[in-house]
Amino acid sequence: MELGHELDHSGEYVTNAIAKTFSPLQHLTQKYIDSWKDGSQQAFFTKFWSSMQKGDAFYLVKDSTKRLIENALGHDKKPSDKK
Repeated sequence: MELGHELDHSGEYVTNAIAKTFSPLQHLTQKYIDSWKDGSQQAFFTKFWSSMQKGDAFYLVKDSTKRLIENALGHDKKPSDKK
């Protein structure tokens, strides 16, 4: 094995390793920046704020808790399920 040949390409190997390691992060960062530019983030936060003002999360928790209690007490079974 010729060591000189491998050392000549060591910079290329390092460059490829760095590109392979950081390209996904760079791509994700660019998508995040673009989402602020194209209004996607603003649309999300507008919907989030509207949902908060309507109290959707509280209704979801209330309904889930009610269903949990019904399941725990066995009130969720249909008459045909009871034996």
